[in-house]
Amino acid sequence: MKGDKELRAFDADGIEHQFTPEFHVSNYILCMISSNDYAFQFDSSGTQLTQFFDRIEETYRGGKPLHIVAPEDSLFDVIPYLDFQALSPSQIQDRLRHKNVIVTGCPHSNMKFDEAGLRTLCPLDNIVSIQGMNLNLLAY
Repeated sequence: MKGDKELRAFDADGIEHQFTPEFHVSNYILCMISSNDYAFQFDSSGTQLTQFFDRIEETYRGGKPLHIVAPEDSLFDVIPYLDFQALSPSQIQDRLRHKNVIVTGCPHSNMKFDEAGLRTLCPLDNIVSIQGMNLNLLAY
């Protein structure tokens, strides 16, 4: 199902991206709930996402995020790749003590998000342990 509100987000360089979210519910879930519950689930997800973006926009100044209009007040430290390469490990550590560092312009290959691309990261038959709050899974 497609959302009814267009949302906007800014990337590290300050470029605005607008999109209308779409929500997917698996066939298994659709079989387990009635159509009324499905609409409720969608409305709930759409409302939560809209509220999330509304809260983010509350921190904006002049309609723009802090990392663009007031970098000194932002939780993000946006730095170009070449500048980052010139930093010493202690300078990087110091930045990480105070902000979340985002490095832009990193060189990378044009890897596709497909089986071949994922295979370059690790063999697809490796066991991967995923752990977190109330979660302990093994993915094969």
